[in-house]
Amino acid sequence: MSEKTFTQEEVNNIVSARLKEYKEKNENEYKLKYDALVAELEAEKTESGYKARFDGLVKDKAFINDLTREGVYSKFKQALAEPENSGKTDEEIYNALVKDKNYFENPNRPADMEGVGKGNFDAEALQIMAAMGIQRGGE
Repeated sequence: MSEKTFTQEEVNNIVSARLKEYKEKNENEYKLKYDALVAELEAEKTESGYKARFDGLVKDKAFINDLTREGVYSKFKQALAEPENSGKTDEEIYNALVKDKNYFENPNRPADMEGVGKGNFDAEALQIMAAMGIQRGGE
């Protein structure tokens, strides 16, 4: 069996063709990766812009939980994209979303304390309670 021998010119042509294929393949692959990265960065930039606008409206109000906050934020982003909201300010859109809703923690929460008749009382307090007909809790 005889081996095929190549001239230097044939070797150069084969190597050049393979390098060209490899280069085109890698250029396309890198271009796709680059385009995906650029799109991802643009999306992050847009998202951070929405987040900053939303946080500027929320200020120091505390939502009842993170799920509620994320839900209102999602509705806020959707509302910004709706054509009927064009011309409205961020504040108008936000206020329409949260008006008359129980999304925020109550700043006037009731005190966490024991009910009437429970607790540690001195002898005088116990006499007064007995005179008033108030029984100690748990007795």
